Amino acid sequence: MQNDPGHLIQIVFFAIFVAVLLLGGYVIANFNRFFGPDPNIPSETNSGRTYTKVQIILVWLHAVGISGALAFLLHLDRPRFHLSPFASMNRIYQVDPAQASGKTKDLFDTVQARLGKIPNLMRVFANSPAAFEGYLQLSGALARGVLPLKLRESIALAVGEINGCGYCLSAHTLSRGKAGLSQEEILAARRSTSVEDKFDAALKLARAIALQRGHVANDDLQNARAAGLNDAEIVEIIQHVALNTLTNYTNNVAKTVLDFPEVKPGELEPQPAAA
Repeated sequence: MQNDPGHLIQIVFFAIFVAVLLLGGYVIANFNRFFGPDPNIPSETNSGRTYTKVQIILVWLHAVGISGALAFLLHLDRPRFHLSPFASMNRIYQVDPAQASGKTKDLFDTVQARLGKIPNLMRVFANSPAAFEGYLQLSGALARGVLPLKLRESIALAVGEINGCGYCLSAHTLSRGKAGLSQEEILAARRSTSVEDKFDAALKLARAIALQRGHVANDDLQNARAAGLNDAEIVEIIQHVALNTLTNYTNNVAKTVLDFPEVKPGELEPQPAAA
């Protein structure tokens, strides 16, 4: 995990909260020992040491409330560190681009230039510069391949639906305008279908690869070729299934916090337009 001073501060405040909670509970449980009259001092001089239990409990509750509130507010501001179940959070640390340096910073700059923003998935990948660079190189190379953008995005939607990745479905649905996909085509792609014969064959092959983990039948390849797909296109379809499975699995494991309008797997009916 990358060094993060804010992360350390959060741990310190949480430790203070736990310490106040436990120490206060111990003191209250042993109230007479700490605040009752001292049997070794004459009773007429003992009045200055006597406190009521209500006073001690109120002081303790104030200390617990203040330290707990600080710890919780820091947690909400930095959701990548898990202190409580109250906020949506990543299960894998998200690297802050502002704190990145060296190779990681260069990769963030590449993403910013390519996408105009740095999605949360890229912040997860950035935990490993090798994984981050590998993803960018493969996706960049395939973007220059023989498959058109519309088909590439359709494959991403089909595989994302199969793997139940809400993050990827949300991201690729948002980019539909750039790919030239209508809402109907998006829903069709998520079902691995298309009104275009060649696209339909490509999506059916991608679905077979994803569901059968590459162990496709001879008929799957024959149907793809009969629809006009050549070997270069078939190889790139395989690569796109692998690339999208990589992002799907990363998001599913990390529970990556959405930074796109949400699209949920399994919801395949057209949504009514907002009034």
